[in-house]
Amino acid sequence: MLHLSELQSITGADDDDLADQVLVETESGTSTAAAESAAADTYPTATIQSGSESDFGSIRSDDFALATSLVALVVAILICSLFVATSSALTIDRDRRTIAVLAAVGFSVRSRLAIVAITTLSLTLAGAVAGVVLGIVGISITNHVATATMAPRPIATLRPAFVPYAIGVALLAGVLALPYPLYLVARTNVVAELGR
Repeated sequence: MLHLSELQSITGADDDDLADQVLVETESGTSTAAAESAAADTYPTATIQSGSESDFGSIRSDDFALATSLVALVVAILICSLFVATSSALTIDRDRRTIAVLAAVGFSVRSRLAIVAITTLSLTLAGAVAGVVLGIVGISITNHVATATMAPRPIATLRPAFVPYAIGVALLAGVLALPYPLYLVARTNVVAELGR
């Protein structure tokens, strides 16, 4: 940490201000032309560039950002599917006797597999909806606390595409997780489970 005068002396900026760009934020009602004109009058040697909060087109076209997004999607689906498969397998292991009773009263293997598949996907969908609701509540609380303490406006946003995206990722993860619990149901030994 240095005094400003020492830093200017080291960088050679003690004779003249070398800054050529200044970041300026305007009020929502101020026109861009008026802000540019005022900035050009105040800093005649500066480079004036205007933009808005929606100028993220370069990020969308960036291959690195796209690759990062795809990796995040794959990781999210894998982690979610592993979690669903593990929790479903633990539930099936606990309920093996119930599965055996269903077989004993006449439910075919296909019917038992359908019951487990529908239950697994329903719970996955319910978890996705609960996650979306908790996310919306979390964003609202974050924005409320931020605007009440330090930020002039909300700092977190919720895009409408987030809801179907989250539910779609959860359902895809549930479908990918299905083979393991279905395998456990198919190999349940009815006689052994009823004899326990």
